[in-house]
Amino acid sequence: MHAAPLLAPRSSAMCCTHGDTLVVLGGTKGERLRTAEVYEPRMDKWQPLACPMIEVRSAGCAVSSANHLYAMGGINADHQIHNSLEVLNPEGGQWAFLAPMPGPRMDSAAVFVKDSILVTGGQDGEVLSSTCFYNPETNEWRQGPSMGTPRYGHNLVVTAL
Repeated sequence: MHAAPLLAPRSSAMCCTHGDTLVVLGGTKGERLRTAEVYEPRMDKWQPLACPMIEVRSAGCAVSSANHLYAMGGINADHQIHNSLEVLNPEGGQWAFLAPMPGPRMDSAAVFVKDSILVTGGQDGEVLSSTCFYNPETNEWRQGPSMGTPRYGHNLVVTAL
C-alpha cells in the first residue's frame, strides 16, 4: 500500500490518531522541531498543523481525546529532558501549557485510559519503571504503580475486549 510521504522528514517524532486523522508532532531533522503534520487517509494527503507546539520536543509522547491533542515530555533544543505538558484545542488553534509531569521523561509511552492519560516508563538519565496519571478535568497528576521492569521506547495500546 502506498501512502503520501511526510511534508518534512523527521525522526524521534510523536504520533497519535485524532478522529479519523493521523498526527505527527515534533521530532528532529538536524534540529528539534515543534511543527506537526496531519494525515488525511481518505485523501492520502499530509497538511501542516497551523499552530506549532510551544516547546520543541523529540522523543516525547502524544495522545488525543475527542477535542484535544496533548504532547508531553521529550527532549528540548538544549538536550534537556523536560516534564512539560501542552494541549491543543484544534478548534481554537492554540497550544497552552498544563500542569507539568511529576518528573522529566523522554522515550516514554502514553495512552488515554477512561478519563485520564497514563504515562509509563521512559528515561530521565535512568530507565524508568514508574507510571503516572494525568486528569484533564482537574489538571492534576498522580503517581501510578511501578511497572516492575524499567522500560523505554515502548508503546501502549488500549483495547475493548
